[in-house]
Amino acid sequence: MQLLVLAAIAGALLAFSPGALNAWLGSSGVEVGFGEGGAGLLLGRGAASGIAARLWFGWHLDQMHSRPFAMALGALVAASIARDF
Repeated sequence: MQLLVLAAIAGALLAFSPGALNAWLGSSGVEVGFGEGGAGLLLGRGAASGIAARLWFGWHLDQMHSRPFAMALGALVAASIARDF
């Protein structure tokens, strides 16, 4: 049951952050002086680095012999906190 709760928390963190960031990033970039193309490029680079990070973390978690859900949850919590700073 504890593993299921950890998976649910990790899934919730993964579900909420990309949508909020995508909605905010483009319009915010234009407001501070980026052109629409530059803001779109910034959004695209952010998406590409997010995909690369998910692939790397997935590979790394597959190589671990300990509790991968706990490590994934810790990484997601740390990323959520770091995003606010």
